[in-house]
Amino acid sequence: MAGQAEVQSASAVLMIRPAAFCDNPQTRPSNTFQSGISDAKIGVTARVCAEFDSLVDVLRSNGVVTYVFEGRAQRDAPTKSFPTTGLALTPTEQSSCIP
Repeated sequence: MAGQAEVQSASAVLMIRPAAFCDNPQTRPSNTFQSGISDAKIGVTARVCAEFDSLVDVLRSNGVVTYVFEGRAQRDAPTKSFPTTGLALTPTEQSSCIP
């Protein structure tokens, strides 16, 4: 594709809707944002899902194709809300995992 500019932003994204939140006992001592308050007490999952849905609406209203998959509620996996791996797919059908 010599001489042609390549698009540098995605025209489609895949998002996984958060299903549950909890604190992580291993990281709680060094993370000031974790207080050990239960989700039922503060309703954080409902607030996060509302924010997630708002983001999906903004992406779609700006022409970004947005695929949404439902997450699974697993209280034994507190860090699943913060994925550390991404997936990049290119127009030339190449793919790579981004750690």
